[in-house]
Amino acid sequence: MLSLLLNSCSRSPIDVAISPAFQEVLNHATQLRDSGNVVMAIHYIDSVVDAAEPLKFRDKNEAFVFKYNTSMTVTRDYDQALLYADSSITLLEQNELKGQMQQLYAEALYRKGDALFEKQSYTNAYKYFYRAKSLLDRSDSCILSNYNYRLGMVFYKQKHFEDAVNSFKSAYVEAEKCKSNFEIFYKMQELLDNIGLSYYNNNNNDSAIAYYTKDLEFIEQNRRRFADKPDMLFNRARAIVYGNLATAYMAAKNTTKAEELFKKSIAISNQKGYDVIDGQLTRIKLTRLYFDDNNYDDAYTILQNIKHTLDSVPDRDVQAGWYDLMWQYYDKKGQTKPAFDYLLSYSKLKDSLAEENIQLRGLDIRARIKYLDTQNEINTLEKKSERRQYMMLFAITISIMAVIILLLIQQNLKKSRKNVHVLTTLNSHIREQNHRLEEVLAQLELSNKEKDRILRTVAHDIRNPIAAISTITGVLLENTGNYTDKQKEYLALIETACKNALTLSNEILEATNIIRKEKVSKESINVSALLQNCVELLQFRAVGKQQHITLAVDENLGTVSADKEKISRAINNLIVNAIKFSPEGGSIKIAATKTDEHLLISVADQGIGIPDDIKDKVFDMFSEAKRPGTSGEKPFGLGLSITRQIVLAHNGEIWFEHNAEGGATFFIRLPL
Repeated sequence: MLSLLLNSCSRSPIDVAISPAFQEVLNHATQLRDSGNVVMAIHYIDSVVDAAEPLKFRDKNEAFVFKYNTSMTVTRDYDQALLYADSSITLLEQNELKGQMQQLYAEALYRKGDALFEKQSYTNAYKYFYRAKSLLDRSDSCILSNYNYRLGMVFYKQKHFEDAVNSFKSAYVEAEKCKSNFEIFYKMQELLDNIGLSYYNNNNNDSAIAYYTKDLEFIEQNRRRFADKPDMLFNRARAIVYGNLATAYMAAKNTTKAEELFKKSIAISNQKGYDVIDGQLTRIKLTRLYFDDNNYDDAYTILQNIKHTLDSVPDRDVQAGWYDLMWQYYDKKGQTKPAFDYLLSYSKLKDSLAEENIQLRGLDIRARIKYLDTQNEINTLEKKSERRQYMMLFAITISIMAVIILLLIQQNLKKSRKNVHVLTTLNSHIREQNHRLEEVLAQLELSNKEKDRILRTVAHDIRNPIAAISTITGVLLENTGNYTDKQKEYLALIETACKNALTLSNEILEATNIIRKEKVSKESINVSALLQNCVELLQFRAVGKQQHITLAVDENLGTVSADKEKISRAINNLIVNAIKFSPEGGSIKIAATKTDEHLLISVADQGIGIPDDIKDKVFDMFSEAKRPGTSGEKPFGLGLSITRQIVLAHNGEIWFEHNAEGGATFFIRLPL
């Protein structure tokens, strides 16, 4: 028996793969269908599709393919199969048809063509076959194999058996080049059977037997290769080949071999889930063999079996064969009345079947191929012509744009020359201004150095007379009995002024020395010990104002690489400032923390704070932001400036923040 294989071959795995879970669903549904539970299989697929939301695109398509295959091969409901094919095409057309998605679309077109072919809409069927072939690369072996297979089917139905042989052979050769898998094997074994069947109908019995035998050997070789596949699939193929081989032996008058093969085929087809129609057609052939041997009793028994099956699984080809055999049987028995009735029924059905094939036989497939090829060439030429027009339009557009660009370039060149001249002039002015600026900066640097030299000289030279005055004043104050109270008061003021002048002189010398020395002498310093020394050194000042200094440091503070003398000076300056601007009885908190990259030291007070109008000036030398302390301490405006210069010399940072409860917190951050 000749049948369409509905599963198209594939070259390579599809990118949009079937999900593993849905593959299990398909496997279970296939088991149900192949065991005869067709309705249950369809219901199972539908229930999974309805319950799964959202269902993967490829899974939806495979659900349509499963129901299509079931309608084509099992229930033979070609109208329903056509609906499933259309559903698959509609689903695929919602996506961009490129690459492997295009291959799925071609397979859907082939399926629709197969359904139309079975519905005897041959012209439309071939149109879809041709569309599928033209959709993909013509050098693709799998595509050509599918196309030649279907072309062979058309030739066979038209009884052009020699053309059918050539098409089936071409399909077999192309299938051999495809990626080897079970679907390709199943296609190839069917093609071998189809070649044999075409040879048989073309009166070449020896070639038919050779191809049937080759087919059986091919099935056995691949049974071991695809051991995981169910026996049913291989037995179905064997049953079809056994029946066709038996027909060939019957034509060769080897009735014993023919009867043996007919019975082997029927024994397989009798099983649940197998091809009932093929089994019926094989019984028709066996009955004819018995008629030739005048074995009418066994023939009648088979005819009754065929009748019983026809009531549940009707088929017009089987029905026609049964009518033909029944009138012959009754004619051999001399019962003319029933023989005439069956002959009349046979004639009517035969004429009806012949009428259905008129359209197919009248279809000149070669002319149709030539026509579609011509149309395809015309479409290709039109597209090429359209592309040429687009290219010409594109070329004209590019040319116009090129001319415009050239004009713009020419115009821009003129502007560029003008701009270059302007820029050259500006650059000359800029260079001249830079030169003047460099001279000014050099003069400023010299001026600063001269200022620092004068400050150091004045501060140094003024120390001796002021120190002398301070010493003499101290001696005079020790002899207080010779002076009036007013004189004593004047002497005390002179001593205080001298001390302040000496302090200012020392700070000026220190500030100018720090500015003059850019490098610092670093060593490894124990931070906790350094802070403790600073606190102990200045504790007496805090006690004088009844203030309390607290120190809080991390346990793992460790060491820092810095200039010990300068860093001590910077921290002392911050603590002195905190004491100076904090009220009597206030608290000063000193803390230090360490991160992976920095050391952070903070000094917080509860003093008078820093107003916004002077916050940007507190770190300036001789700052205008200087204010007297809470006990009237005289400011010089150098402490914070010196501290800032020391911190910057260590590549650190210094800043302050306002405290919510009053006062300010100064921070020093040094790199580790």
